[in-house]
Amino acid sequence: LHSARGSRAVGAGRRLVAPYPPAGRRTVQVKALVCSVFLAALVAGAVTMAGVQLPDDWTVDGQRLVLNGAGTREHGPLGIDLYAAALYLPAREREGRAGLLLGGPGLRVVHLHLLRNADRDTSVLSWEVCLAENCAGQCALPAVARQRFLALIPETRRGDTQTLILRPGSVQFNRNGKPLGTVNGAALGSAVLACWLGKAPVDADLKKDLLRR
Repeated sequence: LHSARGSRAVGAGRRLVAPYPPAGRRTVQVKALVCSVFLAALVAGAVTMAGVQLPDDWTVDGQRLVLNGAGTREHGPLGIDLYAAALYLPAREREGRAGLLLGGPGLRVVHLHLLRNADRDTSVLSWEVCLAENCAGQCALPAVARQRFLALIPETRRGDTQTLILRPGSVQFNRNGKPLGTVNGAALGSAVLACWLGKAPVDADLKKDLLRR
């Protein structure tokens, strides 16, 4: 994903640049404002954060996925936005069903719009830490699949997009709409998604935002 550690989301946010880093504290007033802006966006049928408009749906393999939630990743005490993130699912899920979502076989998409630069080494390290924290023991992500996925991680520049298409048994990594590659692995999709929705998400507030809509 990339690194620094913090976040803001479609209601709040916190941790990763690639998943990325920890966020600074936000006041109740700021949180309320962000929340009201998000609710207004829902009524309008679109979500715009940090000047980035995120699609209300996503079509993959002929299947239409709906926007489940979105947020911005914030870093440090100044609350610097690192990226805007959106989660697309076949049907909307709520916060209490994150475990089922991670273990489910359905098609899922995580779309990121980067707002800061990040070198490749920093991004790869962030992903390594995230995968290690969220995929241990019974997760058993094969080392080959892990390394092949990390090999796809690019250098990141402001304005880039990264799209992770999580199919049953594989993960496709796109940069700016173009495929960088696909890695097969039964546990890989869930491990990648767990970086945002797992037991050690890059940002606990962003996790809530992705499951909020």
